[in-house]
Amino acid sequence: MVPEPISCEICCYSLSDRSILGMDLAATDAQALTLLGLRGPAWLLFAARNAQREVVSAALRSLNCVLAEPTEDVIMRRGNGDLCLETRTSLNLEVDLGLLGGNIFHRSLHWPWTPRQSDAGFWGVGMAYKRVLVCGAVARGGGVSGAAHRVTMRRSACWSCDKGSPAFLNPHETLVGQDRVMDRQQEFVLRTIEERDIRFVRLWFTDVLGQLKSVAVAPAELEGAFAEGIGFDGSAIEGFTRVYEADMLVKPDPGTFQVLPWRGENPGTARMFGDIMLPDGSPSFADSRFVLKRALAKAGDLGFTFYTHPEVEFFLFEQPIQAGAPPIPVDQAGYFDHVPHGTGHDFRRAAIAMLESMGISVEFSHHEMAPGQNEIDLRYADGLSTADNIMTFRTVIKEVALEQGVFASFMPKPFSDHPGSGMHTHLSLFEGDRNAFHEAGAPYQLSQVGRQFIAGLLHHGAEISAITNQWVNSYKRLWGGGEAPAHVCWGHNNRSAMVRVPMYKPNKGQSTRVEVRSLDSACNPYLAFAVMLAAGLKGIEEEYELPDEAEDDVWTLTDGERRAMGIQPLPASLIDAVRVMEGSDLVAETLGEHVFDFFLRNKRAEWADYKGQVTPFELERYLPRL
Repeated sequence: MVPEPISCEICCYSLSDRSILGMDLAATDAQALTLLGLRGPAWLLFAARNAQREVVSAALRSLNCVLAEPTEDVIMRRGNGDLCLETRTSLNLEVDLGLLGGNIFHRSLHWPWTPRQSDAGFWGVGMAYKRVLVCGAVARGGGVSGAAHRVTMRRSACWSCDKGSPAFLNPHETLVGQDRVMDRQQEFVLRTIEERDIRFVRLWFTDVLGQLKSVAVAPAELEGAFAEGIGFDGSAIEGFTRVYEADMLVKPDPGTFQVLPWRGENPGTARMFGDIMLPDGSPSFADSRFVLKRALAKAGDLGFTFYTHPEVEFFLFEQPIQAGAPPIPVDQAGYFDHVPHGTGHDFRRAAIAMLESMGISVEFSHHEMAPGQNEIDLRYADGLSTADNIMTFRTVIKEVALEQGVFASFMPKPFSDHPGSGMHTHLSLFEGDRNAFHEAGAPYQLSQVGRQFIAGLLHHGAEISAITNQWVNSYKRLWGGGEAPAHVCWGHNNRSAMVRVPMYKPNKGQSTRVEVRSLDSACNPYLAFAVMLAAGLKGIEEEYELPDEAEDDVWTLTDGERRAMGIQPLPASLIDAVRVMEGSDLVAETLGEHVFDFFLRNKRAEWADYKGQVTPFELERYLPRL
């Protein structure tokens, strides 16, 4: 049973409702129990031993938290006056932080083990270090220096008094607690900048087309940036605003602070993602990040937390890239090929090391089907974190390519005779610690919610295609074969389908998910995730009926056979996708009027530029004979 809640020794405030339950470690026989400050307005209980998993899980369920796979050999140490974790293996945490201030906060955290984790006061892996402020905590063990010592936590932090941290903020409480957490996050950033001699802080944000923008802020100006934002000319950014409404602000999100490893040790450079604001302090509807936040907030209103897990493909080419000449891949390897001392092998290793040094966890990496094509799979996380991670991923890949003298490209289809680069994305919805897509005993272990979510993706698949595949070249990939999905259908083990239900671990309920295979890796991830989530939620709300699955390879069927099975094609070109999107109330509502209108105008202009071009195909075929 869960231990009785306790009261704070300082202010006697009861910890029964809004705080993490206090637990006596000696009684639960856990190896470690600590309170970690996360990047959202809440805190997490964590236990690291299997023996008392049920006891700890019971306490966590009342907080909408999930006990991730426990990690062996986790101990506590004291450094710089704070308590922190030390682990000799990777650390996995999950927590549902609820809905506050219109934003969904749900974090799946994975911190890889590195030798620098023993550094006092800092783990050496970006934001993996978390301050531990515990009201009434009792430390027992060895000294500060030397071997790390074990700590027994007898009390949890108090939400009320100034002697501890807010343990758990109920979404219906006031935002005072949220402000306190944000203040602590800002304090952490400012302190880290001073301790690590950070001289430049880059604020990253994304335009409507998914291109990363950056402005550098001097550390002395950062405190003002947290409070008021940094002004810039919004009319100079693609899709932001008109000339006579140019004044905009970018306000840093302290929870996204990371040191940039490719900029050198001293003086260091860090980055934070920023939210775009109007001069009156309200969010800008032109901000792609805000579009996704709105979609996540709607999911939160329905009781869901949205997880994503992308498989990002890209090409490596030899330098220099010459205009008009076909690119030369760095190798001639194929799917899963192991190339000793190969460029791709070394490249992936360097890129993964850099990603993990920034706190972005990687699950798998391998060579893909085409020459020079590689894939790196990011570990699942909430939708907003994943979108941020994808933008960081693209930058890291480009930086590593520059270091190694090669050229990296996320172009969907650079070769006509080889498969293109997609970004197959796994999606799932959770209700607290329960996977809403899982139902034991159902076909493919897929619940009714999961089936309705897939039905929503299929029903609106053509409408969202211009967002998930936003370039002229995207449709060369979709309609160029190579397992790219060109038709609206779903299947279990059918890689020609737009939506697939993976069954790698059928007995593991938390693994039930759906895989959307139409996305390419050059899309704007904030907008793509927003419209996919909106389509799936629409299917749940309207209780769409899921059609029969496609068991055959859709590419081998004739047009008549596909029509007889009710399988419709995805748009065949960018202009086709734009025309379908133009009539979509779902996409218009999800993106907002500003982004919706700009996107359509921009894509019509792109198509107009393209259709006036004379292609090499035309010159080769027609010039000699006509």
